[in-house]
Amino acid sequence: MKKSQEHFREFIATTVIQGGQKITVAAHSIFVAELAFLEARKLQFTVEDAWSIYKIALLHDAAEAFIGDIPTPLKILIGMNTPVLVDLEKNIQKAIHEQLLDDHERNMAKNDFDIIKRADRVAYVTEAVEFFPKRDNSWLVQEPTNPVPLDLSIITTRRL
Repeated sequence: MKKSQEHFREFIATTVIQGGQKITVAAHSIFVAELAFLEARKLQFTVEDAWSIYKIALLHDAAEAFIGDIPTPLKILIGMNTPVLVDLEKNIQKAIHEQLLDDHERNMAKNDFDIIKRADRVAYVTEAVEFFPKRDNSWLVQEPTNPVPLDLSIITTRRL
């Protein structure tokens, strides 16, 4: 277990997302966690439950430390959302949750994951527009959200 924890920490601290060079998985996960926390509070979750949502959101891409990150546009292009890949990712995510979340948080991860999915979409679209403005982002029309107007300089590739 210790070896996999070291691998996970190294992965999130050094791996960049969206096939780019500007934002790490750790920074993206923190951005998603902050957006999810704010959404949970807006939906009148208790502070304790909003912090649980934050913790769950920090782990939302944790499986990628073990199976790699395939950028969303590529998944769409080659039809990678196959049942086999989806099941593999879910099983790895479940194992990570078993190790790092308590019973209440695991239950929340099952029931309140839509908050985190929405936060992830907003973060992904925001990052694409902010960090890769010259790239063909036409695939974003498939993402039903708009970027959030934030100063994202705090989440660029500083090593965490």
